[in-house]
Amino acid sequence: MILFQGLGDTWGIALTCTVQGDAAQRQGADARDQALYEQSLVLFQQRGDQWNIGVTLTKLGVVAQRRGDLAGATAVVERGLAIHRARGATIGVADALVALGDIAREQGDAARVETLYRESLALYTSKGDGAGAAQYVEVLSSSPT
Repeated sequence: MILFQGLGDTWGIALTCTVQGDAAQRQGADARDQALYEQSLVLFQQRGDQWNIGVTLTKLGVVAQRRGDLAGATAVVERGLAIHRARGATIGVADALVALGDIAREQGDAARVETLYRESLALYTSKGDGAGAAQYVEVLSSSPT
């Protein structure tokens, strides 16, 4: 990050914050990942980088979900989803739908979970994203519908 700061490269700084936020999230450091994602969001917004704004909003929604703020998580992820839909960013839409499905699962809304996962699966499959699709095939195959 020091190199990007020295160069005044806000995109590089924002991307570094996102990667560090991802690492903090994997370690369970919710306060740190949230701060890093918020920092990257501000920088992406300054640059008008809609793709990464949408991605970062989804990541912030996951953080809110882990804190137990399901309503806040839904609202933040839906903002990211709207950006991805407006831009036709299929994988971004699929990722946001997965996040909303995970939130719905915590809320006990099985029908919504299945709808969201099925839509995301179709999107991943349409883009040839086998890794994205593979996550949900097993979940949906065990679904009671």
